[in-house]
Parts: sequence; C-alpha cells; structure tokens
Amino acid sequence: MRVPIRKKKKQGELTVTLTEREREIISAELAKSPPSCPWVFTCEAQRVDGRRHRYQKGDRIPITATGLRRAHATALKRSGITNFRIHDFRHTMATRLLRETGKPKLVQKNLDHASLASTARYMHVLDKEVTDARAKVTTYRTGPEVTMFPNKKQAKGA
Repeated sequence: MRVPIRKKKKQGELTVTLTEREREIISAELAKSPPSCPWVFTCEAQRVDGRRHRYQKGDRIPITATGLRRAHATALKRSGITNFRIHDFRHTMATRLLRETGKPKLVQKNLDHASLASTARYMHVLDKEVTDARAKVTTYRTGPEVTMFPNKKQAKGA
C-alpha cells in the first residue's frame, strides 16, 4: 500500500506491506461501496448534500477528518472513557510491538522515525515489566563479593 508522507522535511509516498488481517479489513471496507467508489473508508450519508447536491441520503461518501473526530468523540462519550485521543492508538501499537518483539529499532522503523529518541516517547514500560526482567537475570560469581561502597573501617585499612 502506498500512503502519502506528511512530514515537513519529507515529500513523496511511503510503501507499507500489509498484514493478512489489514488486507481483510480493507477488503471488507471496499465491499461496502460500489466498484466505482475511489475511497476505501466510507460511511453512509445520513442526509442529502443540500449545498452542492453531490450525494443523496444512503450514498457511500468518504469519511472526513471532521467526521472521524465526531465519531471518536461520540464513542468515547457513550463508553465513559475520558482523556483519550486518536493519537493514543499509535502509542499503544508502539508499546505492544516493543513488548512482542523487544526490538526498539523495529518500532522506530514501523513509526517511520528518523531518530530512536523520537520513538522512545511512544514506547511505554510498566514497573512490573522492569521487575520481571530483573528476575530473569542470573548473576554468576566466581570470586569474593565486591562492594561498591566499603564502610569506613575497610577504607582506612586499604
């Protein structure tokens, strides 16, 4: 799939290889509209376009940015969810990808970031994950235990 790049310093298109599930979703959406419809994600017009008469009630029309925001706000209100933005889905995907693979560079490439520092803002780690990771680490000791901060008596005798 080719998508336009919407960055200030970058022009052109980005080619993305779709997963099987993503293909299924797009195919299902395309099936909702007539073959002549140029848009993938559409909705059913709820009323006649009174100004330009471009469509009638029931026609498939493209989902606009305003329409998507309105649908998102309505869904949040009905579900009782507060303090959630559409962009939060990007953070969720990045965090889940990191947990699944353990590869920050893969997350960076998926988000199309030039810098790993930009990607780090998207990857969230839970305290339990830190504890679990420490528990997996095994320490091997071959000699006497070394202390980083000897007490005063040991420091004077050294």
